[in-house]
Amino acid sequence: MNNINHRSGVSASIERPLFQKLALRRKKEVFHKIEFGLNQLGLSHLFKKFVCSMDSRLIGFKAKIVQRKSTSIECKIQLVLSPLFYLKAEDFEDSNSVGWKWIENQMKKGKLTDQDRKAIIDYYKNKELSDEALDFVIYHELGHVKQNYRGLSFKNPKDSEIDADKTAYHLLGSIEGGIYFFSQMGIFHPDKDSNTHPSFSKRMFALEKVRNHKFYRSVSFYKHIR
Repeated sequence: MNNINHRSGVSASIERPLFQKLALRRKKEVFHKIEFGLNQLGLSHLFKKFVCSMDSRLIGFKAKIVQRKSTSIECKIQLVLSPLFYLKAEDFEDSNSVGWKWIENQMKKGKLTDQDRKAIIDYYKNKELSDEALDFVIYHELGHVKQNYRGLSFKNPKDSEIDADKTAYHLLGSIEGGIYFFSQMGIFHPDKDSNTHPSFSKRMFALEKVRNHKFYRSVSFYKHIR
């Protein structure tokens, strides 16, 4: 469990001068997406429980939902994002941009390789899809919130991931962000099943299947999601 318990959006170990303004800007965008997604899912009352944090210990493109007890009786819902999610295409416009500076800093620390640097730059070259990919990830995590709140259980945890992908598809209205994200993640992480997650290629196949199935474009699917 990560020790991040404030709303600033920046963990204690992140490079504050480089990322503080960036993190605050990104956090506002993320909260806007969270609010929209919860409203669409009929869970708007959960918005006040959300906190959003950055954890510099998360390598690559990583996101997770953590439910924890706060100092009050309420249970907080925490969306934790890795630093790469706080960058955007415009942060790589030139060598003085914050994205380049961050990459250089990480390479000096030995946390990124030349191959990683190239993959990150290539990922952000597509502004529209890299932005939509972040939206997909946020909405995927809201899919897990929906599962927890509705008491949905899955014998196979991989089915939970596919279900959360379907929720993200519904909220976005397209699969392009998800397809772009999974196709790019194969560069950073092995494209194979884990104990809890299907491979990226299987998730892309499932998204294509969802888009092509008439049920998932129907009112019945909308009711199912809610």
